[in-house]
Amino acid sequence: MLKGPYLFYRQTLFQFGPPEYQVYSLDYQYAVEELANQMDMIRKFFKIKEAKGWRKRWTEYVTQKYFPRRNRSPLVKDLIEQTTTTRNFLTMALLQTADVDEENPVLWRCMCKFWEKPVSRSWPPRKELPTTLTELVADCIEQVGRKKHGRKVFFSSLLSALKALPAAVAVFKRTVSGPNAGPTLFFGGVVLSGDDVTSLVKFFPYLLHLKGLKFPHCKIKTDGVTKIAEQLHFLQHLEKINMYKNDIGNEGVKKLAEKFHLLQKLKELSLQGNSISASGGTAIAENVAHLQALERLSLGENKVASSLPDLARSFAKMPRLRSVGLEYLGYEGEAEVAANAERVREAVDILCGSIRPYRQTTTLYNQTCGKSATDTTLVDGKWEAVKKVMKLSNYIVVIQSGNLDIRISLGLDV
Repeated sequence: MLKGPYLFYRQTLFQFGPPEYQVYSLDYQYAVEELANQMDMIRKFFKIKEAKGWRKRWTEYVTQKYFPRRNRSPLVKDLIEQTTTTRNFLTMALLQTADVDEENPVLWRCMCKFWEKPVSRSWPPRKELPTTLTELVADCIEQVGRKKHGRKVFFSSLLSALKALPAAVAVFKRTVSGPNAGPTLFFGGVVLSGDDVTSLVKFFPYLLHLKGLKFPHCKIKTDGVTKIAEQLHFLQHLEKINMYKNDIGNEGVKKLAEKFHLLQKLKELSLQGNSISASGGTAIAENVAHLQALERLSLGENKVASSLPDLARSFAKMPRLRSVGLEYLGYEGEAEVAANAERVREAVDILCGSIRPYRQTTTLYNQTCGKSATDTTLVDGKWEAVKKVMKLSNYIVVIQSGNLDIRISLGLDV
């Protein structure tokens, strides 16, 4: 009997309440994992008793409501057999306790959609059951929530069903392994209003093991990203955030940057094309060093050239960073052109790096890094050559420092 973890978990649960608990320490995770292996103890503690006749109601739902025209197909028979005989704790708990008295139980609908979702357009249904609540919720809100019609009603119904779940289901954790393990929430190209984002972030307490948050081309504005940032403390397993081509602006990126310290597992971050300028670039530079696991960063198509030196100082403190995109930063006026050129050179000096054309190996400029140059005129002459090859707005050069490559184009017109 695991009395220590059991008592610790029980005390934590009753003190903070499910599912909006605030404590998620290593001891807490250990307690949940160990208790998950003690099926009898969990079922007894949370009183997850088998609802009378739930198997019959589930079979009727699958054959008559969800698959009315395919109720005799091997797919449906396989689903019924797997869900009624499975030893998957999450599946059993959901089927026995989730909105079984409703006419159209939303979590049962999600279970069926998860089961029949194709691996790809040319592949058959995956025929798998969810092993974590994160998998089920992410898949369900992505499949159904991408459709504008009925999105608000569906989100409301799903959230109500999740709030009614026993605490054991809400915090159930599975050890996730492998480089691509864990679900991703993807809403690419779906226009999300402020109200839509507000509804989405309410699911974050049930997406604790989400690995990716991808909202490219969703027209999310400052208020939307602010709401996302306020709930990021639930998503501490995130490895990818993609906000490509939205309109979060300086205030939005400031709110997001303030939460960087929570994302210790984040490996990829894309903020390209988000109407970010000098103040937003400064906010990123001040906080990005908190992302010690970050490997790829995209900040292109934002006017953040004035923050290049500060960004370079932060990049120097990030040993895992491998790729940074700063393409098409733009400029206004001749004075800014000259100033941006010097900022690029300062960034190279800070990183003790070199400059080469994109997809070429020829070095155009190499910083001596504290070593006294034998010929200052020669060094300055090489830099003038760099400025000349950067005169085209679409010409990209690469600042290389160790394993770090920074792609940058400023459109220097000299």
